[in-house]
Amino acid sequence: MILDCFSDNSIEDLPESVCNLVHLKALCLDNNNVKQIPTNLLKDCKALQNISLHGNPISMDQFQQMEGFQEFEARRKKKFDKQIDSNVMISSKGLDEGVDH
Repeated sequence: MILDCFSDNSIEDLPESVCNLVHLKALCLDNNNVKQIPTNLLKDCKALQNISLHGNPISMDQFQQMEGFQEFEARRKKKFDKQIDSNVMISSKGLDEGVDH
């Protein structure tokens, strides 16, 4: 499941129930007003490989300190390694975490 239609919507909070989306692979919330995401999102959404939060007040430090971040990062790296192994080019931004620094 890919949710990519939530950019530019003035979203401030995500419900905890988003953590129930166990097949969620990508979540794009660019240009909203998200200050934090549910604490269990990275831990419970075990298929999540990409999250984009550009243009939100959430900090990279907050994101990296979330429970499940290391596992999320490993899934993301595995996805990109597989693409590279398949000779698929990644963007010039490299492995973008999706959070503004």
